[in-house]
Amino acid sequence: MRLNPRRAEPAAPAADTRTRLVLAAEALFAERGLEGVSLREINRAAGQNNASALHYHFGSRDAVIEAIVALRMPPVDAHRLALLAEPGRDDPAGLAEALVAPLAAVAREPAGRNNWLRFQAQLYNGGCVDLRAIALRLDSNNGLRLLAHRLRAALPGLPTTLLASRLTVSLRHAVYALAGWQNGALWAQHGLAPERLDLFEADLVDTVAAALAAPPGPRSRALLGLAAPAGAAPPEFPTEFLPDAAA
Repeated sequence: MRLNPRRAEPAAPAADTRTRLVLAAEALFAERGLEGVSLREINRAAGQNNASALHYHFGSRDAVIEAIVALRMPPVDAHRLALLAEPGRDDPAGLAEALVAPLAAVAREPAGRNNWLRFQAQLYNGGCVDLRAIALRLDSNNGLRLLAHRLRAALPGLPTTLLASRLTVSLRHAVYALAGWQNGALWAQHGLAPERLDLFEADLVDTVAAALAAPPGPRSRALLGLAAPAGAAPPEFPTEFLPDAAA
């Protein structure tokens, strides 16, 4: 008796294939860095037998990276904007919370489900991807931009150079710290209890607020030419700036 040939499984929709490739790339980049992963490995991890699947959907490694940012950054940006819309969110403590809390929300997800923090830390480590430019192109950095301008208004006497630098460093500090929490490194190395993320987040907000608002010390003032006599009015500084980072 002649057997009917086995019916082929229907092809996965293009959107599903694209999403699988993005998630596989994010996980591999987060684990091994941008230069430690081949496109062939991403194809394999996404379950694609066609070796050219990633090139077909994205064309290049840079396009895959931008697709990851397009997937992950808008929810973080929307969360930050929602916090900034709350009343009383104008002092360094409130602004520090708006900086940290959207990232802490990502840290609450299992690392295997959302690798954005570890991926972002790898972007910072590599230094070869302009995350700020991608965020501006995707219009996904509005919360951080608004936070920067609010911080400028809250700390009018702090030189713009220092304020921009502090915001950039504070953002990276939060990303690295919460990425370490999410992947369990901080639990193992420093004995932090995994169920105490709320406390870790609250303390991170406190340290970021203190770092943002600290008055410049004598050396910083001297290097900036601000060693003015006691009681002198602080100089005026431009009010427009954007930190050299994104999250």
